[in-house]
Amino acid sequence: MNQNPEQIARDNIDAELLRCGWVIQNKTQLNLAAATGVTVREYQTDIGPADYVLFVNKKPVGIIEAKRAEEGERLTMHEEQTEGYATAKLKYLNNEPLFFGYESTGDITRFTDSQTNVHHTLKKNPLKLEDLQDFINCYNPENRHKRKETFSDTNPDGRWRKFTYDEIIARDKTSLDITWLKDKSLADLDNLPDPDELAEEIVENIEGALESFKAIIAGLNGKG
Repeated sequence: MNQNPEQIARDNIDAELLRCGWVIQNKTQLNLAAATGVTVREYQTDIGPADYVLFVNKKPVGIIEAKRAEEGERLTMHEEQTEGYATAKLKYLNNEPLFFGYESTGDITRFTDSQTNVHHTLKKNPLKLEDLQDFINCYNPENRHKRKETFSDTNPDGRWRKFTYDEIIARDKTSLDITWLKDKSLADLDNLPDPDELAEEIVENIEGALESFKAIIAGLNGKG
């Protein structure tokens, strides 16, 4: 059994993906038509291989970065790495940036939806049914002809918006990379997270930095 900490995390992530119905493939045995949801290990991007790339109906939608168990309480420190892969170009594909980013130990997972400023973790802020209720209501599966958008000039943060065929065709290269919600973490200074959340993230970052420095010092002492 492989006891490498990161490989253990990957084994745990594989088990969770399979349990959720994903098909897992290696990059050398690629068949995106094998299932609706396909996960490809070590898919090459223009900045290097991503641990996992998620495909739905042959379209890339997200990235998973595997982290060893001891990084579970510091997953926010790795968000920038995940974002780098999510905004990179995938080999053989002229893709738009991917919306969904995950950092995971296989036990603890942090999830970001870059389109809608949603941040979830399994322990501290888990995704719940009520988080999806607005979408379910707007999608109106009982009668799709009565769907009603929530976006308007008076409600620019509405998350359900319709576009006409002419509006889509008029976009540059008919791009479907459509977003209208502001990134509140960057642009809306009146809606910053609560002070305790900011403080907790700062502490996590400091602790992570200290651990990194300790590892460097231990390595230098070992060489001495």
